[in-house]
Amino acid sequence: MVRKVTTVEEPKQVIEAPKTFAVQYDDEAGTVSFNLSDGTPVEMRKPRTRQLLLIDSWKSTADPEYVTTAFTALKLASLCVTKFGNANKVSFDELIDVDFEDCERVVKALECFRDVFDSLQARLNSQGAVTASNDT
Repeated sequence: MVRKVTTVEEPKQVIEAPKTFAVQYDDEAGTVSFNLSDGTPVEMRKPRTRQLLLIDSWKSTADPEYVTTAFTALKLASLCVTKFGNANKVSFDELIDVDFEDCERVVKALECFRDVFDSLQARLNSQGAVTASNDT
C-alpha cells in the first residue's frame, strides 16, 4: 500500500523591524550614518553641487516612470552614499532593490541635509523657476 506523506514545516517566526531608527548626524563633517533594518551600516555625505547637477542631468535622460520625487530622492542618495556595508558606494539599481523600509530609511536620512534643499528651493523661488503648478 502506498501512502502520500506531506511534510509539515514549523512556522517561521516573524521578526518585525522597529519603525524608528537611530541616525548619527555630524553637521561639521556633513555626514549622516545609520543602519538598515538588517544591520547593514550606511553613511552618506551632504549633497554638493556635483550631485545636484548629476541629478538634473539624470532627470533629463531617465525614463519618465523614474522621474518621480521618490526615485529622484533614491538617485540622489545613491550619489551621496560613501559607505554601504563593506562597499564605498552603491548603485541606483542596487538601492532600489533593497527592502521598502530600508528605502524609507535612506530617504529619511537625506532629510538631515534639509538646509541644502531649503537653500536650493529658495534660490529657485527667487528666480521664478518654481511655481505651484510645476513643483512636483
